[in-house]
Amino acid sequence: MSDLPGKVVVDGVADVGGRRMFVLSFLQGRNPNWCKRPFFAEYDRSASWLTDLRPAFGESTFFYEAELRRLLEPPASDHPPTDGKPVFTPVELPRQMITTAA
Repeated sequence: MSDLPGKVVVDGVADVGGRRMFVLSFLQGRNPNWCKRPFFAEYDRSASWLTDLRPAFGESTFFYEAELRRLLEPPASDHPPTDGKPVFTPVELPRQMITTAA
């Protein structure tokens, strides 16, 4: 299934420690290092999408979620807000640099 973090494959269902779980992996992810790394979700017969699943083993989030939030944050600017002022200040060019068309 294709979702915000990437393309997720349901590799199957497994019984781990007496609990039934979905075995998942990324075929393609926003971070390529997420790919082909198995992760688990609690088995839920009614789940039809990634957002319907809960992480297994009592985890509160899937392994990729914190990094995904960071990846989706708008980039921090090194520049202070302009408050409507020009972003740059025009610079006077030295007279010898100014040419005129003939």
